Amino acid sequence: MSMMDTTHAVNILADPRVSVAIYHPDRLPGGASLGLRIKGKATLKRKRAGDDEGWYGFKIVPDEIWCFDSRVSHKRKRIDRAKLKL
Repeated sequence: MSMMDTTHAVNILADPRVSVAIYHPDRLPGGASLGLRIKGKATLKRKRAGDDEGWYGFKIVPDEIWCFDSRVSHKRKRIDRAKLKL
């Protein structure tokens, strides 16, 4: 969700390629790290229903999804998009 006059919304409308990184900011028990990276294209969906302040939704369709969970492995793993419901 974003307002249309923000820098990132203007940039997405000019070039829909995006990259999103999500990580757990604190170490998990045992010092483990957890993170996710998504690379793809964002599309403008629609204005949020009942919102008079101008919030719009964007949807990211991933080209690549990478996961890092050091509890399982110390290498990042590419997630197979075909096995996900997108």
